[in-house]
Amino acid sequence: MGKVPQMLDYGGYIPQVDHGVPPDIPIRNFLYMAELIKAIAEGRDPDTANIDCYRDVLGPNKGLWSIELARLINADDKDDH
Repeated sequence: MGKVPQMLDYGGYIPQVDHGVPPDIPIRNFLYMAELIKAIAEGRDPDTANIDCYRDVLGPNKGLWSIELARLINADDKDDH
């Protein structure tokens, strides 16, 4: 976050992940990153970024992302096609 003001002063920055998102990264972490970037782009305080808007999809915060959940979601997606 210390570099963000300087990047914005020089005209911006296109945030991205290097080489894709590794499979062991919890989806909550990725969504938090997206919300953090959105807050910065909108000129809001980055501390206001949260993933509460995804609660209906992800369930309560205590439910952690797991490979088992990923497999279950993947299986459900295949059943729909």
